[in-house]
Amino acid sequence: MIDPGATIPPEGYSGGNMRKLKTAVGVMAAAAAVVAVAAAPALAAGETNEWTMYYGNSTAKGTNAWSEQSVGIAGNHYIPSGANQCRRIYAVGLTVAYVPIGEDGSSAWKCFEGVHPVSVPVRTTTDGGPAWVLIRWEQKATAATPDSARTVIGHRYCKRSSFDCFV
Repeated sequence: MIDPGATIPPEGYSGGNMRKLKTAVGVMAAAAAVVAVAAAPALAAGETNEWTMYYGNSTAKGTNAWSEQSVGIAGNHYIPSGANQCRRIYAVGLTVAYVPIGEDGSSAWKCFEGVHPVSVPVRTTTDGGPAWVLIRWEQKATAATPDSARTVIGHRYCKRSSFDCFV
């Protein structure tokens, strides 16, 4: 897959085949778009998969409930005493080609110790909804720290029509 952030022409390129390169990139992008709109297999109402993440002596755990055009993520994450960090669960729906679709969702940042409930909706307008959901457990230093300074401390890819989630 072509990196959407890649420079065109590639660094160091000085040749005359740019039109061919741009055409190839366009054709590959169009093919990826066709794959991206392929609908995920439908699940029966109420089908779910579960995930768990560990970071030091912290745990995040939840369940994904798949529906026609969305995934509802419910669970909790634990911040131990002395962690001195803010944490949240962030999720994004993905196509079968791992292209983000729809609206991302996240829980609120929690900056104090304890067990914090999570309810994160991930919505799409794609028939069949996302094929995958990427769930990230993120942290940042304080509530005032910009989101751009967050780090990912755990993640899981969960597949529609499967009861498993993967690292």
